[in-house]
Amino acid sequence: MEYLFVTNQFKIGGVESVFLNIARTIKREIYLLPLHNNFDEEVYGLIPSNVKILEVPENFKRSLFILPKLYAFAVTISNKFRGIDLCVINFSDTLTTLLFSHLVKAKKHLSWIHCNPLVFPMSKFFFFYKYFFKRCDEIICLCKTQSETFSRIFKPKSIIICPNLSDTGTINLKNSEPLDYDNKFIVMVARLDLRSKDFATLISAYCQLPDEITDNMDLVFVGGGNDEEAVKGYVPDAFKNKIKFVGNQANPYKWISKAEFMVHSSKSEGFPMVVVESLACGTPVISSDCVAGPRDILDGEKYGLLFEIGNVEELKQKMLLLLHDKKIHEGYRKLSLSRVEELNHEATSKLNMILEAQG
Repeated sequence: MEYLFVTNQFKIGGVESVFLNIARTIKREIYLLPLHNNFDEEVYGLIPSNVKILEVPENFKRSLFILPKLYAFAVTISNKFRGIDLCVINFSDTLTTLLFSHLVKAKKHLSWIHCNPLVFPMSKFFFFYKYFFKRCDEIICLCKTQSETFSRIFKPKSIIICPNLSDTGTINLKNSEPLDYDNKFIVMVARLDLRSKDFATLISAYCQLPDEITDNMDLVFVGGGNDEEAVKGYVPDAFKNKIKFVGNQANPYKWISKAEFMVHSSKSEGFPMVVVESLACGTPVISSDCVAGPRDILDGEKYGLLFEIGNVEELKQKMLLLLHDKKIHEGYRKLSLSRVEELNHEATSKLNMILEAQG
């Protein structure tokens, strides 16, 4: 059986990170097809040698006018694998990749769900998502909450829960690199995208902390995105020197590991890798209790703290708890690595099971 992973693009992001971890773990030849031919050179350079990248003739942007070209390219890919047992894995949450995956003739069609399934019914293309997801031989979800939500909406043929793998070896190497930043700080690592992330709640909660804390501890945002200026607009003038935006970082782990703790303030998730990566750095986490992922990763509040989406006061109190109660803070540091080991063990066994089941 040959495996073809179809992605939307290959730039800095959680989906790309998960693919790299899978490719390194399975150590077998697989194919990658980024349908929009959109690469970040630094991330592209991390793709291991067991991955063969298929080139696309052009960027396939979502439009009815592109359907004939998309179909023609699917025929080309089908011919390339003619006579070979092929498993096509839609590895993005876009309709374009889902459609293309099913246009390619294959023995099996799988779809790996990374987002909160509740976003699909809000799409004007929901009917098409529903049609193609029902035709998948297997749906792979990342956690129980995501799986239950997806099942209620789509009632798929078969569904498997497989947590995302984290590359603890790389994280351990990178988080020890020196960081040229003098002040103590709280960190959030995320794409500056207001559709799914909730920066306003974190900024408001930080600004309401006592002066003796904010005078000695910054809030740092690691990441870039189209909504950067809008996010910066949430920062009051009095805090512009305390709330820092450092942009995309080739090594975010040294920021995470040096932080007092990380806050992941989000409206919607599937399985936020940055929460797992924070645990792998030994850094305590406070996350919004959004659908889906954070509650599953942290096992309730056993391995970190949760707050209601948009609840500024609750987030502020959780931040004060970690800042003032060193016993709780240190307890989460000690538990974090064991949780990552549990998740990686489950992910590896489920990944092997998925591949073996396809033949």
